[in-house]
Amino acid sequence: MEINSQIQYAPFPALLYCFSTIDLLGSLLEGDASRKADTTNNSKRYMKYFINYTIEQANLLIDIFRHKLVHLAQPHFV
Repeated sequence: MEINSQIQYAPFPALLYCFSTIDLLGSLLEGDASRKADTTNNSKRYMKYFINYTIEQANLLIDIFRHKLVHLAQPHFV
């Protein structure tokens, strides 16, 4: 099997898509999608009850990946 060296992966957009879906499903679970909703805790609860992550795993995912990608490391458009 030949590996194509032209393949380009996009891990950041894929992670952003996954976390935005988890945010949406967490908001639907809690019944609150307003601006004042606690989306971080909604996402953690969703991950705990439906993805079967522990609270520690959910905290790590939110702190390491989601927060950094969404708030700190998002590239600006040129």
